[in-house]
Amino acid sequence: MIGPALYLAATVCLAPPIGATVANDPAAAEEYRSAAAAYEAGAREKAGKQLEEFRRAHPDHPLAWQAGLLWARCTTEPAEAEKRFRAVAERAPEDTKAECELELAHLAVVQEHYAPAEEAYTAWLAAHGHDERAEAASFWQAQCQRELGRKDEALVAWKRLRDKGRQPVWRAQAGLAASSLLLEQGKAAEARREALGLVEASWARDVRPQARLVAAKADLALKRTGEARTLLAELAKENPDLPEAEEARTLLGAKTPAGPRFGVQVAAFSRKAAAAAEREKYVKAGRAATLLTRPSGSLMLYGVVLGPYASHAEAEQAREQLRQKGTEAFIITY
Repeated sequence: MIGPALYLAATVCLAPPIGATVANDPAAAEEYRSAAAAYEAGAREKAGKQLEEFRRAHPDHPLAWQAGLLWARCTTEPAEAEKRFRAVAERAPEDTKAECELELAHLAVVQEHYAPAEEAYTAWLAAHGHDERAEAASFWQAQCQRELGRKDEALVAWKRLRDKGRQPVWRAQAGLAASSLLLEQGKAAEARREALGLVEASWARDVRPQARLVAAKADLALKRTGEARTLLAELAKENPDLPEAEEARTLLGAKTPAGPRFGVQVAAFSRKAAAAAEREKYVKAGRAATLLTRPSGSLMLYGVVLGPYASHAEAEQAREQLRQKGTEAFIITY
């Protein structure tokens, strides 16, 4: 299961519409930059108010649609975000409208509404199949298929994206998702081949630690203890601060392979420093917490995850305690 992160914390800003120039009104452009800086710093409420005022005061400025998209991303409430993206899309130019439609599909994933999300991605890809954002949409379409129990479809889609994709980030994420799904299905030998292919691929550097971990777990399932220990040692040595390295060290000291771990995701950020600060709050309160990197839409986020917990039931109990205190949280496996 994915961690349905609040991708709304992301700091992505789309390029202005084709032919636009910010030189027409330097003062207005500075207003936008001030709002974007507040957003980048994590002050989403402040940024949202500034962007709302910018849109009201400068509806025809070249940055107006970019401001609209960023304004919609300022809220952490999915329902409010959906309302905002629909409002922006209503009169937006085609490219901005397409971005809003994609964001609405992502919001459905955030809320674990996988059936309508999968339908939305399918429709979006039919209309924008050659768009540079299509690979991100394809990845998440397959993720929805996996969550809906159509795992064979998801596997085919991920392998196709891994083999034919042009963007390294989505090729790598698709390959990693495929290898993890194969391992989950008990196809350890195939999972090992997939994961080791990612370890060796120059375009998959960003997922190399995770791929090593999948390959090592596959080796353990295949009783290839020596090969598994080599991969785990390399992972722990080369990436000592990653959660995967922590798991590698655990596996190196364990007598039997560990099963899936359950965590409770409480927040997600596009800036690692912000995520680390949030994690530190839980650590200081005596809670075990770690950072996990996950894709969301066309973005990569740092999730703050409590745990691990030995079972789904324990994770559910922890999530319920958080919800009673007003903290929204989601169960993930990793």
